[in-house]
Amino acid sequence: MAKHSLDVFEHCKLRGELAELAFMYRATSEGITVAKPWGDSHHYDCLIQYKSRLLRVQVKSTFRPPQGKYKHTYKVIVARYVQGKSFYYTSDEVDFMVAFLAPCDCWYIIPIQDLPRRRAICLYPNGTRIHAGGFYEQYREAWHLLKGEQPPTDMSSTIAEISAAANRTSAFRHDELLSLVGQELQPTCGLREASRNSIPILSSG
Repeated sequence: MAKHSLDVFEHCKLRGELAELAFMYRATSEGITVAKPWGDSHHYDCLIQYKSRLLRVQVKSTFRPPQGKYKHTYKVIVARYVQGKSFYYTSDEVDFMVAFLAPCDCWYIIPIQDLPRRRAICLYPNGTRIHAGGFYEQYREAWHLLKGEQPPTDMSSTIAEISAAANRTSAFRHDELLSLVGQELQPTCGLREASRNSIPILSSG
């Protein structure tokens, strides 16, 4: 995904439309069918289908990188505004809230029932030191939720576990071998010491 400029998309509606297009492209690349309803009177932006599964998706986004002391915090508005008042999405209107972080090309697939009743949420794709700040990280790139599937197996972690197990086994065998070698050498060393002590010393007289 190319870098995005706030100067080019200074109007929030244009940025929202770009985020919806980005979602259509990304979801389609995951094998998910995306449809756009006619007009903008619905509370959801897109309808998606995966096999026999149909869902309503609302797309939210931010094109602004973190600033100041909050250099790892991306803030995304998740409420809607009607005549200057904010309203929260419910499960009667939307199934999933999808948050797009344009500066880092990152997606969060959040079930609407797990979204709190608040105006905005903070996301930390680069990590955070805040103990309670990583709640939504479980939804980062969670496209399997839209498909109703289990998360894909992380082969890198599996390989790391196998490697660690192999290292533990190798270390155990190495220590065991040294122990056995030590047991075998101990009697031999004793015999050598005894032989050395039994050698007669001839006097010069």
